[in-house]
Formats: sequence, structure tokens, C-alpha cells
Amino acid sequence: VFKVQLPKAVEVKKLKDTNGYLSWGIQNMGMDKVQQKLNKRKNKPEVKVAILDTGISLIETAFSGRIVNPADFIAFTPFPHDFNGHGTHCASTIVDATPSNVKVMPVKTISAIGLGTIFNNLLGLVYADLMGADIINMSLAGLDELELKPYDALLKSMVDDGMTIVVAAGNEGTDVKTSYPSSSKYVITVGAINKKNRVDKEYSNFGPQVDFVAPGTSVKGYATDLGIPCMAIMTGTSMATPHVTAACALIKTVHPNYNQKQIYNVLKANSVDIEAKGKDKYAGWGRIDLTNFANNL
Repeated sequence: VFKVQLPKAVEVKKLKDTNGYLSWGIQNMGMDKVQQKLNKRKNKPEVKVAILDTGISLIETAFSGRIVNPADFIAFTPFPHDFNGHGTHCASTIVDATPSNVKVMPVKTISAIGLGTIFNNLLGLVYADLMGADIINMSLAGLDELELKPYDALLKSMVDDGMTIVVAAGNEGTDVKTSYPSSSKYVITVGAINKKNRVDKEYSNFGPQVDFVAPGTSVKGYATDLGIPCMAIMTGTSMATPHVTAACALIKTVHPNYNQKQIYNVLKANSVDIEAKGKDKYAGWGRIDLTNFANNL
């Protein structure tokens, strides 16, 4: 069983819409500067980002023109409306941080109560692959168990074919080796930082599999409340993951032929060390900041 990655009770507020970016993480990571540069470019390649999660709000106007190939592998319909809010929140960060050439592919593999089986998720992965997703965001996790080996083989095959897969480290404040798919060597594993640019060790999992960290504490975005659109503040590595996914989508816009390894190297080159020197178990290569990447566009 996989579950969405939230460490504590979600603070869902029907907040007023605000001008500018919703998540503080977009400017923290310099993605606003990249987006501004890319908005001036014409004929940008379409980048498809599959979000394996609780679905998306199909009636939220902020997603107008940005949704492609939606699917629901919980109810098995083409209408993955989100009655949980988690998937919508993840999509919100990706859409807000990227220009309109980046499309989100909501693939519902987690139910309204935040749970989904390996069967749901395998179907979602295969579907995303068949629909030509360039990047997959998985802010979900289950226990790392023996029967997940076929799942790992599928992840390897998809990455070998050029896809980039970004997953949440998990929110138990423990070694990521007990969690899956974050413990897989075929994915980019993301931990979370707070507004002080420090790893939020209250919940963010650690270990050698952690590759990067991104804003995850008190992130604002669109969500749903019993299926009704709202805005919410959420905390977790679930929130950090779509920030890194958005960064990958920006890099993919600039370099359409880049595979996961090449995108990873760009992220690594644009990371700021915030823990022990070099790659460490808490922050990986560090906090991603695409300011220099933007300056060179």
C-alpha cells in the first residue's frame, strides 16, 4: 500500500488568492527567474509531467489549458477529480513554477483517503509511459519490501528510455531505506527544507539515497476540500518534490533531449551546500537554486 506523504494534520485553509507566486519555494529556488526568461521564448517544446497522486481539481481555473491525458486508476475513468487535495496541491506548485508549455498529466493512483495499492501505481506508471510523459512526480511512499522488485525493474526501464522520475523521501524522520520508491536507485529522491533554508529534520527522511532538498514546510497552493476548490497550506516532502519536478521541467524546456542523468547533473551543478560538505545524508547535494541557470539563458 502506498500513501501520500504528509507528516502531520494538513492545515487546509480557504485562503484568498494572492498576486504573484503561491509557494515561497518558487522564488527561493530561482525558478521565477527561469520562468521569466522562458516566457520570452517562442515555440517552446511541450513537456509532459505525470503526477501519480490523488488526482487534480478538474474545476480549478488555474489549471485551464495545462491538463493533458487525465486518468483515474482508482475508479477507472478518464476523470481523476481530486477529493483529497494532495494531488491538486502538488500540481499547483508545478503549474505555478513553469511556463504554459509544461503540461500536467494527472494520474489518479491514490484514493480520497490517501491510500493506493501497488497495482494502482503500476498501472499509473505504465499509462504515463504510454502517454509520453517526460517527467513523473510521485509524492507517495510505501514500505520497501521484496515484492517491489518488479516495480523497480519498471522504473529502471522507464529511466533508460529517457524519462525522469522524482519522488518524495518520506516523512517519518527516519532512514529512507525503509521507504519506497524513495529508496530506489533509479529515481531522484527529494527531502524538505523550511523557510530558514535548513533541512526540516522533524519529518524529512534521511540517508544516502537523498539527492536534493527543496521547500516543503508551510507551502501554499491550490487544493480541494471534499472536492471543492480551495487554497491550502501543506507541509511534507510531498510538497518539496513538485518543486524539484518543476525545476526538471524548466531544464527539459531548455534541453528537450536531456535524460534523467543529464537533468540530475544540472540540478547538482545548481545546488547550494547546506549541511556537511559534498553529498550528505540529510540534504543530498543540497538546496537547488536555479539563479545561475537563469542568468545563463
